[in-house]
Order: sequence, then structure tokens, then C-alpha cells
Amino acid sequence: MENISDNEKVSNLDSLYLFYGPEKYLIEEAVKKIKKSFEKLQKGINYIEISENNIIDIISNLETPPFGFDKKLIIVKNSGLFKKDTKAR
Repeated sequence: MENISDNEKVSNLDSLYLFYGPEKYLIEEAVKKIKKSFEKLQKGINYIEISENNIIDIISNLETPPFGFDKKLIIVKNSGLFKKDTKAR
């Protein structure tokens, strides 16, 4: 896989990326470059945004094919899925 931050257009995408950390600008730039690699993004069909408000929809969106498109882009932001549980057990 090409380094997303070094290339203007990403031609060969892998299936899954996890971007995290304090550098929000770098994360947003990487997401923009991935979006540019799609010819057309149709919200709700091959482009899905998931946040903490609709995290329950993630499984159905992963299982639904991108009707009329070769691939699908699902962006999950601020979901809390990867947060470390700091409660004592």
C-alpha cells in the first residue's frame, strides 16, 4: 500500500484503515485523499458516515453491498469503539 500522506491520489486501497491520534489535520487529509480515489460518492449507497449517534447501524452498513458501485466507503468518527475502558473491574 502506498503511503497516503505522500501521494496525491491513492490507486490501490486496502479494505480497512484505522486513523487515530492527536493530529486531526493529518487524519482529515488522509480521508480526503481516500475520497478522491472514488470516482463518485453517493451518500447512503457507497458513502456512509457513522458517528456515536448511529453506531448501531454499522453492521447493517457493512453487510449491505454498494449497489451499482465497485466499492463502498464507510467513515466512522467518534464512535467510542476503540476507547480503552478505564473503569476498574
